[in-house]
Amino acid sequence: MRAAHGRRREDIAAFNGDDSWTLPIPATYLVDQTGMVRLAYVDPDYTRRLDPSVITAQLKQLRDASSL
Repeated sequence: MRAAHGRRREDIAAFNGDDSWTLPIPATYLVDQTGMVRLAYVDPDYTRRLDPSVITAQLKQLRDASSL
């Protein structure tokens, strides 16, 4: 990973402010009222996030299903 980031001239350790090369892995989970995970999105590319429209659509679907 260090070599790949080095080729892109990204200094992750400097970005982190220490000697670590730790990268965040953001995740989004939607959990219903029973505790069941209804949506899981994880992307090792920390620059990508789940589109908010997908989250909104899933929330509406959960709400509609709970009102049945």
